[in-house]
Amino acid sequence: MMKLPSPSSASPRNHRRSSADFGETAHFLKACGLCKRRLIPGRDIYMYRGDTAFCSLECRQQQMNLDESKDKCSSIAGHQVSAKGETMVAL
Repeated sequence: MMKLPSPSSASPRNHRRSSADFGETAHFLKACGLCKRRLIPGRDIYMYRGDTAFCSLECRQQQMNLDESKDKCSSIAGHQVSAKGETMVAL
């Protein structure tokens, strides 16, 4: 006779975690980095540069375009701006 595994010994891959399993939401996952719209648990979140979350692909793309414009302007001026907005002067 074959013994079936009990539900408690089932593979962890079959267990789908909900957002409630992770406790408090990280601060950067609470609002869109561009439009400041509240991010809803369980809906898609679009990340950029590691810790910036966006509500849509469009908001993320707009931020990427803004950053690219800033990078081009700063390289023309002879210095670069880091991802955190800090100015780095080339010596």
